[in-house]
Amino acid sequence: MNDIITFKTTQEIWEWLIAGETIEGVHNKEDKVFLKNGVPYSEKGKIISTVSDPCCWVKVLKKEWYEEIPEKGRLCWVCHNTIDLYTQIAVIVQYMPNRPRKFMSKTKETWYYAVPLTNAEIKEFLY
Repeated sequence: MNDIITFKTTQEIWEWLIAGETIEGVHNKEDKVFLKNGVPYSEKGKIISTVSDPCCWVKVLKKEWYEEIPEKGRLCWVCHNTIDLYTQIAVIVQYMPNRPRKFMSKTKETWYYAVPLTNAEIKEFLY
């Protein structure tokens, strides 16, 4: 279950948005708002003028990449210790938080560490 984190003041809302974070409406979870050029916009591209009431908005907490692994997996740099410095690549399909080797690859090998490849790194391999 996700925690709902509320705001106490209008200042808290603006500080959260200025920090590059997102808020969502209490009554409409589809209504996510972020700042673009200092102006609050919805994900649908509309300017939102009513972000001043703290009881109407909650913080949207970003999930870690491994909390939402796509069904086909995520292409990652992997290693067993920090000395390896991510020299191997694997498709990570499962995160197992209660195990020492928390990441399982498509080939069923488990890894201590995994970091998703960036879009630039993926393009480098494709071209």
